[in-house]
Amino acid sequence: MKVAEIAKELDISPEELLQLALQDHLRNRLKELAAERKALLALLQVKNFKQLDRLLAQGKIREEEILSHYQRLDWIEHQIAKIRRWLKTA
Repeated sequence: MKVAEIAKELDISPEELLQLALQDHLRNRLKELAAERKALLALLQVKNFKQLDRLLAQGKIREEEILSHYQRLDWIEHQIAKIRRWLKTA
């Protein structure tokens, strides 16, 4: 089925249907990223990214030991921030 056909069946415009689908997709992606962030933080035994940074600065954790996790967390944080901005304007 095409977007226009589905929109007609739902009695909304194709643009509104696409907008709703986009918002739903972004919300789902946000949940996926939040779950991955939570799992990584639990693996590293910290509550949040700031605590991890603090432990690194204090030398209690060695960066080379967690570098791939740190980079992934950093990327996740940026993705979450972008999606939240998009959802505010969507």
